[in-house]
Amino acid sequence: VAKQMVGIMMFIYVRQDIAGMISNKDTCTVGTGKAGAGNKGAVVARFQLFGNNTMCFVNSHLAAHKENVENRNADYRRIMDKARFSTVKSGQKIEDHDVLFWIGDLNYRLNFSDEDLGKVYEHIEDKNWHVLLEQDQLKTERIKGEVFEHFREGDIDFQPTFKYTPETNQYATGDGKNRMPAWCDRVLWRAQNHVEVRQRWYRSEMSLKASDHKPVVSYFDVTMRVTDPDKQATVFERLRAKLRAEMGASSAS
Repeated sequence: VAKQMVGIMMFIYVRQDIAGMISNKDTCTVGTGKAGAGNKGAVVARFQLFGNNTMCFVNSHLAAHKENVENRNADYRRIMDKARFSTVKSGQKIEDHDVLFWIGDLNYRLNFSDEDLGKVYEHIEDKNWHVLLEQDQLKTERIKGEVFEHFREGDIDFQPTFKYTPETNQYATGDGKNRMPAWCDRVLWRAQNHVEVRQRWYRSEMSLKASDHKPVVSYFDVTMRVTDPDKQATVFERLRAKLRAEMGASSAS
């Protein structure tokens, strides 16, 4: 599955041995830029796996700049409300899926003042993530119940992923502007019904240097119900035989 909207792109790959178990693939886009422009927003993909298990993936780029918290929250709500698929029943939303992964540049920043920039760099050097995360806008908004209700995020044990000087592992500080580091790039998920999701690890990839962001990667185990066609057929035949026998006994009486 692949989908693109302006600069937002998502590819979903599956192992060859389970490719035949996937059905009802579909994609959509939601623009949240000015007048619905696609420079901000999300690409969304969904499919069914092993029968009726539904999975959905959202890759989003939300409103930029530290002060635009409410705009980011509004982007999130618009994506949740407007994303629709043509292959599924009318009215189904992305949160109705059994598993929902939401990734991308969510653009939430740290609420430190520019005067605190030196202290922020010191905390990064000392890996005092918990101190910095107390000022993380995404965590604050989630605690308030404004965004990503019922989602989970793993423990962050890596340095802020923005803003770097491209081709380096150094934060951008040489242009005369205060560039407050932030964890703009995130991976969240939610699961319901019979599906269980366990995150094995969550980290940034410092070896990739082309962008002013560092990508984040995560590995999950997803446990869901799988229907065995042979066993299902056997049970069906037994039930049909039992029904025939009961109908025959009723006719004889």
